[in-house]
Amino acid sequence: MERNKNKIIHIFQTEGTLTPPGEGMVMNSQFEDWFLDWTIENDYCLLTYGDIKDCRTHIPHTILNKAKYVFSHEGKEVNKYRGANWIKKIGTIDTFENSGSIIDYLLDTEEYGRCFLYSHNCHTTDAALSDRLRGMHRCNVYSIEEWKDTVLFLKQQLWDKTSA
Repeated sequence: MERNKNKIIHIFQTEGTLTPPGEGMVMNSQFEDWFLDWTIENDYCLLTYGDIKDCRTHIPHTILNKAKYVFSHEGKEVNKYRGANWIKKIGTIDTFENSGSIIDYLLDTEEYGRCFLYSHNCHTTDAALSDRLRGMHRCNVYSIEEWKDTVLFLKQQLWDKTSA
């Protein structure tokens, strides 16, 4: 089976969608195992408003290293796994205006036909990114109250895919 044949990219705002909301919370180990299985057929990137060092304390290396990109510092910096358990900065988004600029970067770099955003802060911190995606064809924005909601949305997509 071809990986990501539908050319879908999933964007996870890490705080509150992959971890419980709150300072210093880490990803649930059972969710990590399930998520790693999900990543076999799905492309995703991570968005963190802090730096990579802080993100490493909340998100396991296994999840960080499999991400297509990790956008840090509000999305301005672009990072990618480069081996040896390290995520390296590969550049910045030169035309960065707000988190919505991530979409321009992804569409210029990859051929994705659909985007899904999972955010704990759709209406505040991620409003620009959320608004940008809502205005695009074939994009979905999911407002996540807690990480368990992320699982429900991902399982719903799997169900829809297998039922089609």
